[in-house]
Amino acid sequence: MVWAENLATTPACGGANPPPCAESTEPGGRRSRVVLARLDYAEPVAPQSVSAEPMPKWGSAFRRGDALPIVPHLSAGVYTAPGAEAGSARVEITENPARTMIMRIAVTYSGYRDGDGITVDGTESVERRAESGFAPITWHSDLSVSGTHTGTRRTSEPGGLTLGTEVIRNDFQAAGTLTTVLDGHTYTQPGNGS
Repeated sequence: MVWAENLATTPACGGANPPPCAESTEPGGRRSRVVLARLDYAEPVAPQSVSAEPMPKWGSAFRRGDALPIVPHLSAGVYTAPGAEAGSARVEITENPARTMIMRIAVTYSGYRDGDGITVDGTESVERRAESGFAPITWHSDLSVSGTHTGTRRTSEPGGLTLGTEVIRNDFQAAGTLTTVLDGHTYTQPGNGS
């Protein structure tokens, strides 16, 4: 068996925020290695037969200068999702003017219960700041849960929690807060720079 192991590296660890980066015990302080395991005690087995299936299409041909393909998405509108046991979730989707990208999703939960003994009430939304997949997004949340588990999830208001594009580079940067309280335990978003 062969696999790779990698130690976390800044900015995923260390710097201004925990967790600290682990110290390498490898020669030269290497932070990646390939591991080979020989299973000498295992008995070989005959390969299993596999039925022939057509190869899945993993992508579309793209040539330099081609227009980017339009990715299908749920159309703008207001949708209602009934809970499996009770209540409903009202979902409002907003697109950009060209109808090529979702810009905002807002959900209102009213006694929503899906069979797990938890009832959800409140509102939540996420909004893209610009027509780009890398634009900052703002999240607003004011939810409460009751039943098997109890708690809340709330963002600081009126600004909510805005995530910057640095998240893609594994460098968390946010303005505002998101606080979740579940069964008496409080959780907050990671610190900036982590």
